[in-house]
Amino acid sequence: MSTNENSQSESNQDSAGTGLPNTTTRSALLINESDQTFRQMVQNLVALCGRIDQVRNRFAKRLGISGPQYNVLLFVAQNQGQEGITVSKVADGLLVTGAYVTKEVNQLIARGLITKTPNPEDGRSVLLRLSEHGSQSLAALAPALQTVNDEMFGSLDQDRFLTISGTVHQLLMDAEKTARKVSFYLDD
Repeated sequence: MSTNENSQSESNQDSAGTGLPNTTTRSALLINESDQTFRQMVQNLVALCGRIDQVRNRFAKRLGISGPQYNVLLFVAQNQGQEGITVSKVADGLLVTGAYVTKEVNQLIARGLITKTPNPEDGRSVLLRLSEHGSQSLAALAPALQTVNDEMFGSLDQDRFLTISGTVHQLLMDAEKTARKVSFYLDD
């Protein structure tokens, strides 16, 4: 092994002594040439997402719907405006396919939580809105949702909130780009 290869191989080793290569090579993500803090951050993000899903699933269960249906319902509620929102805008906002949204919306329509009407500006699409029952159901959950969000994010002041919000958005955009390339990196 050449000196250059040996030094590169050593720099890819975790200085925490695991004997495994670092999981990143970006110097900005390495502390004292170790990825230990990076790995902990990723584990914390995964755990946080799991807790958020767990909480959302509890709210969904209260409404008699699934967690994914709850996500669609909230997105429609928060983005419908005066006219409603298209399936494609919901899909884009949730980073899922239109077919996925259509499947979940059909269940929400069957439960009387969402309505769909033809889109007067585009005859090929429909506009989604909360039904009266959907609005009442979410209004009934609001006090519990507010308390949970206040507690879950209680350690954030406004400056930290805005910083984290922007950072999470950028990380999500980076993750979307990377997710499309994973098969290439794995030679699938």
